[in-house]
Amino acid sequence: MNDFWKNKNVLMTGHTGFVGTWLCMVLEYFGAKVVGLSLWEEEGSLYACVKNQLSVQNIYQDIRDADCVKESIRRVKPDIIFHLAAFGFVQECLENPTRAYSTNVMGSLNLFEAIRDISGIKAVVVASSDKVYQNLDKNICYFKESDILGGSDPYSCSKTEEDLLAQSYYSTYLSENSVGMAILRPSNILGGGDHNFTRLIPYLLDCIERKVSPVIRNPQAVRPWQHILDMADAYLCAAEYASAMNRLDIFNVGPKKESIVSVGEIADILLVLSGQESKYSKLVKEQSHTIEHKFLGLSIDKICDVMHWSPRKTITDTLKDVYRFKKEEQKIGSYNACMNQVYEYWG
Repeated sequence: MNDFWKNKNVLMTGHTGFVGTWLCMVLEYFGAKVVGLSLWEEEGSLYACVKNQLSVQNIYQDIRDADCVKESIRRVKPDIIFHLAAFGFVQECLENPTRAYSTNVMGSLNLFEAIRDISGIKAVVVASSDKVYQNLDKNICYFKESDILGGSDPYSCSKTEEDLLAQSYYSTYLSENSVGMAILRPSNILGGGDHNFTRLIPYLLDCIERKVSPVIRNPQAVRPWQHILDMADAYLCAAEYASAMNRLDIFNVGPKKESIVSVGEIADILLVLSGQESKYSKLVKEQSHTIEHKFLGLSIDKICDVMHWSPRKTITDTLKDVYRFKKEEQKIGSYNACMNQVYEYWG
């Protein structure tokens, strides 16, 4: 992996987000030259905390601006593109569906349109979602890449449209340019430095710090949870695979089945790690109109078989790293707390 990434020109959309920030650090660790195209980082975000210690070239643009996206792509001349930019929160998409569709669909269209006539790009990795599958909640199901797609809410529908758009553009245009594309459908990603308190882990850590019992919408809801560095590893492997194969392929990315657990169990593990009494049975269920499925599982057999990739971290490993990060960042800063885990993972 080291030789592949050294001095590669990488363009990443959405680089100021939580996943994008970690991926920037991992790519720089392997010697890549990263250009990020994104909105300005949010105050208090992980990117805001580490940006001064990164060598990333920032292009602050809205991916919904087609002319700016096209000009940036032509100027950067990337070898590899990671498309992570998205309006990515279920509740926010419910409240602002126009932005969900304009960003996730039309923003993606702007990117694909900008790159379809540009030579020299070796691989495009598109971040889709595990929410793209038609989930009827009738039984326990581990979705495979060949299963029917759906979209019962603005977030999942807009990501499904993005997924199909990527497939369409590859088949119609990009396949003629000797470029490979990998569409990844990742499960819920956990890691240190997430600052958005509408998401489960930041909220739970805040409750732990304030010594209050968490109030959770659906403690019984089961989801696949994966470590941020397992996800980053899959992104890198997918880019290498796509650049070598010069074709389109689609992969679920997630944990092994034993790490597909309930929201309440996540809270329980974190509370135990913090030294507090387990309160899983005492979690308060909050009334919500948010559309959420009871069970979501992913099969990762394909990526394991085809790319020989496999997650290294269990759910307990992941939450230990999250909790350790919270402690370390107060002493050594966010960048060093991140890089300690990067060194441990690949060192």
